[in-house]
Amino acid sequence: MKKLTVLSLLTLSLYITSCHSNENFSYQPLSEKSAEEIRAELKQKEQQEFYKYIDAKASMRRNFIGETVLEGNISNLATTSSFKDFVIEFTFMSKTGTAIDVQNHTVYEVLDPQKSVSFKIKTIASKDAKSFSFKIIGATPI
Repeated sequence: MKKLTVLSLLTLSLYITSCHSNENFSYQPLSEKSAEEIRAELKQKEQQEFYKYIDAKASMRRNFIGETVLEGNISNLATTSSFKDFVIEFTFMSKTGTAIDVQNHTVYEVLDPQKSVSFKIKTIASKDAKSFSFKIIGATPI
């Protein structure tokens, strides 16, 4: 019986407290930023963290004279920032997955927000290179 009385009193006090706690509440925004300020902050973030906004796909083949041809597409997923001069690091691997060569190549293109550009790089890689991986290690914000 005591448990029921205590539980009833606790429930009643919570109800009364919650009913009266909203009387003095008023909404105040954290800050009043203009659209220009928000865009500038977003642009700065996109430029500092370009690697989050640049996506790429690539394939590898050998041409008839023995060159390794790397072809692909670079996409800019940013909404406000443009980039140029993409530095791509290619790691060539043997059939066992061992890295046997690393090469950096720059794609000299300008990429506006929400746009894509294709690239084609001809290079000399070891004949033992059966696959590759790559990552974009640099891009210049403009």
